[in-house]
Formats: sequence, structure tokens, C-alpha cells
Amino acid sequence: IEHLCMPDIELKVFRKILAAAMHSVRPSIMYVMLMILCRKNDKRNLYIFNTMIVISVASSFLSIFFEFGFSFNEANELVRGPLAFVPIIISAIFMLLLLILTLRKYKHSSSKEYLLTIAIAIMFIMGLVFEVLFSYRYIIISCYAVAVTFYYLFFLTSTDNHDMLTGALV
Repeated sequence: IEHLCMPDIELKVFRKILAAAMHSVRPSIMYVMLMILCRKNDKRNLYIFNTMIVISVASSFLSIFFEFGFSFNEANELVRGPLAFVPIIISAIFMLLLLILTLRKYKHSSSKEYLLTIAIAIMFIMGLVFEVLFSYRYIIISCYAVAVTFYYLFFLTSTDNHDMLTGALV
């Protein structure tokens, strides 16, 4: 939607809002995945995660007004500012934390969740390389959508004990 609004000068504010939402969705998805894994046992880690997500979302949405995260030039193209990489860096930190916590939690288990997490981490690293180094657009967003879908389906199938035919609890 943001790319389709590019030629219209009148939609500049709408594009800023969409760009801010796009920049804040990335770390928010990783935050949700960390909350699924951590539950609410460790208050200190939750405080750190909450602080990081607030910084990321605030820097994204304050860029609408102050243009220190991103702005649009005369050709109506998105230009990254000095704080544009804050959401990307926080997403990378969340991904590393997700990988470390999953490996630590399930290292003695017969669960295959660590394999899924490693596959997701490799997918994110490849998406980040393609987006940052090769300037492809929207690769990370697609990686997030696939990762959240697979992570949710894995947890749903590993924790749900319903019979598929009758719907009764097994």
C-alpha cells in the first residue's frame, strides 16, 4: 500500500504513517514471539524486552514528525535517517535472544522446536542480507509473516490435544 501511494504528493502523511507502522511491526512481531517463549517468569528480562520495544516503536512513530528515522525526499522516495536502523537492530537482538532462549530451554528435550528456531533465524539472516546489502524491498516483512505463521502452527500442533475428527479432547 505504501509503495502504491508513492506517486501521490497528497498522500505524503499517509505514507509516513504507513512507513512508521512498517518499521514498528518488525520488532513487535519478534517481541510477541519472545513473549510466547518466555511466558512471564523472568521479570528482569521482561522489563528489558518492554523497554526495547517501546524505544523501537517510539523512534518509528516520532519519525512522522521529526524525520530522524526516515523521511521522503523531493522525488518522494523513502530516505533513512540516523535512527532508521534502530528497529532493525532491535529485531536482530530479539532474534538472537529468541534463538539463545530456545536452544537453552529445549536443549535436553526431544522437541524439534530448536530446529524450527534455527531455520527461522537463518531465514531472517538471509532476508536481512538481501534487504540491507542488495537493497531488495519488503523481504524482511515476508520473513516475519512466514516465521510467525510457522511458529504459531508449531505451538498449536504441539500443545493442542483435540481429536481432528470429533473435536473432543484427547
